[in-house]
Amino acid sequence: MALFPWLNSGYQQLTHLVSEDRLPHALLLSSAGGLGIQSLAEALAATILCLAPTPTAQGAHACGTCKSCLLVTNGSHPDYRVVSHREGKKQIAVDDVRDAMHFLQQTAQQGHHKVLVITPAETLNKASANALLKSLEEPPAGTFLILLSDRPASLLATIRSRCFKHAIATPDHETSHQWLSGNIQDPETVNLLLSVCNDRPCEALRFYEQGSLDIRSKLIEDLNKLMGKHLGPSEIAGRWNKLPMDQVLFWLSLWLTDMSRFLGSKGLVTLRDPMMVKITKYTVRHAKAVSIFGLTDDILSYKSGLERQTNLNPQLVLEEILITWHDMIF
Repeated sequence: MALFPWLNSGYQQLTHLVSEDRLPHALLLSSAGGLGIQSLAEALAATILCLAPTPTAQGAHACGTCKSCLLVTNGSHPDYRVVSHREGKKQIAVDDVRDAMHFLQQTAQQGHHKVLVITPAETLNKASANALLKSLEEPPAGTFLILLSDRPASLLATIRSRCFKHAIATPDHETSHQWLSGNIQDPETVNLLLSVCNDRPCEALRFYEQGSLDIRSKLIEDLNKLMGKHLGPSEIAGRWNKLPMDQVLFWLSLWLTDMSRFLGSKGLVTLRDPMMVKITKYTVRHAKAVSIFGLTDDILSYKSGLERQTNLNPQLVLEEILITWHDMIF
């Protein structure tokens, strides 16, 4: 099972624990997001469930050819389950966690182990998290629970304290650049994506495939029209409301954070998005510093609220942002 190169070290460490029968019952795998840790969880599950592990200097690895490995690859292994929030839902349902706990209590069908993956773990609500705690406190023999999270600090302290924690570090720029260049041919696009995604290669590729750069172009075009008084805040908000809200807030938070840093450094900081130089300099020249910092805080707050599944009214949020931006430059 091929892994992203920046996951190999973590895989070696964890499979070494498997080979020595020292892997804890509950594992919390975390990262800054956009690093593909789901594939690491699957590779680790395959190793745990493998019927004929291949010995290596670093520990046993899944053979990839036994019946168990083939079932994991095909997503049909009876002793392996992944629980996430249902489509269209923002949280993992308590009934799904209870069903998963019942799954762990059953006898393994293919070997001696069972593996349950919960992702993203931060979408467990209070009820589903409490349902999970019983299994963490009294784990059935031969079961392994793997929690995946990009925001581990948001998990209940009682859950974190019962898990073995393994954090995946963001790869260095060279590693990220080399991998992303194998998927995107244009060097300027690769550099821009890695810059705005903080060297998180899977996140950069996801942005590219979802058309995030096209969204960026539309936002910048409309901001130029706002500065030129060709479009008003409400009209632009209506246009932006037709775009994915998470993408809109991502770009706005990036630009305003850079703008605040640019202002604080008196223009010495290099902006991560070169297309925003004109708008940044215009805004900094006409707006008060306190207004820029305040708008930055507001946008970061909206972005955080969206990530926490807080219900936001997109049209009203966008109107507030654009009216504030308009008023601070005119």
